[in-house]
Amino acid sequence: MSGTLTHSGDRSAASMSGTLKHRENRSAASMSGTLKHSEDRGAASMSGRLIHSEHRSAAATSGTLIHSDDRSAASMSGTLKHSEDRSAASMSGTLKHSEDRSAASMSGTLKHSEDRTAASMSGTLKHSEDRSVASMSGTLKHSEDRSAASMRGTLKHSEDRSAASMSRTLKHSEDRSAASMKRTLTHSEDRSASSMRGTLKHSEDRSA
Repeated sequence: MSGTLTHSGDRSAASMSGTLKHRENRSAASMSGTLKHSEDRGAASMSGRLIHSEHRSAAATSGTLIHSDDRSAASMSGTLKHSEDRSAASMSGTLKHSEDRSAASMSGTLKHSEDRTAASMSGTLKHSEDRSVASMSGTLKHSEDRSAASMRGTLKHSEDRSAASMSRTLKHSEDRSAASMKRTLTHSEDRSASSMRGTLKHSEDRSA
């Protein structure tokens, strides 16, 4: 009986120890896998959100950037709360370890997220400033080119009109001079012919 009890006690203790150890190993593995899965999903979600946020922020104004920051902060807070709730269902030692790792991971992720957000905002602002300066410069250059072209066109038009006016004036003067000369010649010819006829008539009368 004593031997049987001892044997049963040993087996029970061994079974309990094995079961506990097995449970601890499974719990640790489950927690490790859950944490890893949670971290991977969190990192992928954060990366996806950051990329999506950067793409949306690049096309938006500062007000949209602030709105994006607020949404990112709310999402991060929700992820932290969800991680704490899941960790609360685990063993105390694993909880402490999980909280330490989660805090370190979250702190690093937050810092990285803040750095990337700040860099993205700075880059977007710089890009906007560069585009604004380039646009202003291009507009000024375009205006200067158009003004220069307009001035050249106006000068050319004025020169063309002046040349045309001078040509018309010269032609008109030549026409008037030619007409005046023709009239003068005709008048002179008429007077000469009349004078010659009068002289001839006078000579004939005297001869008669």
